[in-house]
Amino acid sequence: IPVATIYRYFADRDAIIIAFIEGQMREMDRQVAEALLRLDVVTVCGVIEAFGRAHMHHHQQHPKAVVAWFGGRQSEAVSACVKQQDERIAEWLMTAFRAGGLLRDDTPSFVTDLMVRQFDRMFEFVFLEQRTRKQQDEIVAMHRRSATAFLEFYATDLNKEGVPTADFIAALGPPPDYVEDSD
Repeated sequence: IPVATIYRYFADRDAIIIAFIEGQMREMDRQVAEALLRLDVVTVCGVIEAFGRAHMHHHQQHPKAVVAWFGGRQSEAVSACVKQQDERIAEWLMTAFRAGGLLRDDTPSFVTDLMVRQFDRMFEFVFLEQRTRKQQDEIVAMHRRSATAFLEFYATDLNKEGVPTADFIAALGPPPDYVEDSD
């Protein structure tokens, strides 16, 4: 495709990267939802596990996307898009944790935002350096344990036994501002 044709649909390089990142996020949202549906009961640990594994596997399966996802942040517009995606996921998770009864009502609203941003930085650390798949898995597993311990500080007693997956999924609903592609 001639470059001029592409720019009939996108204003500039940043718009292309942003559209790509948004498509990648829709796919990762779908993978997280599928991972959650495979759980018998949902706990904070299970959600962190599903979230972390889905994102890790997506990045491992799409290594060229890693460059756009993490390397594209040199642009202010792309950085703002990634930040907005992180905020969307954090809000989605906090709403679900609270609605599902897994986190106390007094849990600060920034807790999931901090966790999501830490995951984002961890994935950047994991995938922008040359690492074996085993090293990637080890780093991500270590971070999942850390994030779980952090969130379980705010967990309710209900978290110990978990909530039925169907109840949690109903509380979770679709991610904010998530629109299914019509094609």
